Amino acid sequence: MPTQIEQIADQIAAIITTHGADSDAGRTAMDQLLMDHGPKAVEEAGQLALARIRG
Repeated sequence: MPTQIEQIADQIAAIITTHGADSDAGRTAMDQLLMDHGPKAVEEAGQLALARIRG
C-alpha cells in the first residue's frame, strides 16, 4: 500500500507529464493538491515525483 506521500507524488507526476509544470491546468491541479494536503506534504511529494520522472 503506497504512503500518502507516494500517492501525492503519483498525482504530481501525472500533472507534470499530462499538463506540464507551467500550464494553467497544471497550476490549478497543483493548487488543489496544496489545499488538500498542505505545502510540506506537496513539497516532499514533489521531490519524489521529480526523481521518478528523471528516472
